Parts: sequence; structure tokens; C-alpha cells
Amino acid sequence: MRKRLLALGWTLLWLVVPVWGQSADHETLNRLHATVLQAHRDGDVAAWMAVEADTVFASNNGVVRWLSRSERQPGRETYLARTTFDVYRDLAPPRVHVSADGSLGWVLAEVEVQGWAARQDGAIEDFSVVYSWIELYEKRAGQWLMTGTVANSRNPD
Repeated sequence: MRKRLLALGWTLLWLVVPVWGQSADHETLNRLHATVLQAHRDGDVAAWMAVEADTVFASNNGVVRWLSRSERQPGRETYLARTTFDVYRDLAPPRVHVSADGSLGWVLAEVEVQGWAARQDGAIEDFSVVYSWIELYEKRAGQWLMTGTVANSRNPD
């Protein structure tokens, strides 16, 4: 009887531990997504880039681009310096998925964005848009890093 209980205990532990690990990974990916949103609101390029791999891809407007950290940073600094967000938030809780082996994950989000930006000619332009995007992550040496995004936008309803 004792051997059966011990075997049952080990079996239950074997079944539950992956769920714990998966849950922690889900929480981590949710936190990284929240960091990206907060970085936009705060104008914090460093926080935004801290969640990313050195080279990432971005797919939007029918174009896929591979960009190094040094290629991304100047454009983001200019973008965030000229832009003020009144709203930058999830419309619904993002959907998070982690691969069965725990090495890959994604966050699917629908984000409402409102604010204003100073154009190069000095004019102020108000904007209101809803983005849907997917953030792709890879676990490297035990750390989740964003490796790419695919995004599109629409006018709010």
C-alpha cells in the first residue's frame, strides 16, 4: 500500500510540475507585455528594448524587417520623444501561449492607443487607433526575450 501511495504521489507531482512551470512562464510573458505597454506610456526606450533579443523582426504594412538593437534604438527614441500617449492599454486580457517544451511563447493582444505626436514640421497630430499584434518570444538561457512582432491596425469602433 505504501509503495502505491508513493507511486501515486510521484505521478501526481510529475503531472503538476509542468503546469507550475507553464504558469510561471505565462505570468512572465504577461509581465513582459505589460512592460512594453508601460514603456510606451512612460517614453522609456530602455525598458522597451530590455525585453527584446539583440536582433528582432517586425512585420507590418506588408513588410518584414530584421533589425538589430542599434538599428531600432534611434527610431524609437525619436518616436517616443515626439509622442504623448493618453491611452495605451489592452482592450481585453492578452492571450498567452507557451510551447509544450517551454522554449517558445507568444502574446496575442488588442491594444487601444490614443494621444498626439509632433510632426517634423512642428504641427501636432492627434491619433486614435487599435492595434492587434502578436509578440513572439524565445527562452534563451532561462530568460524570455521578444524575438519579433507582427502587427496591424484599425480605426477604433
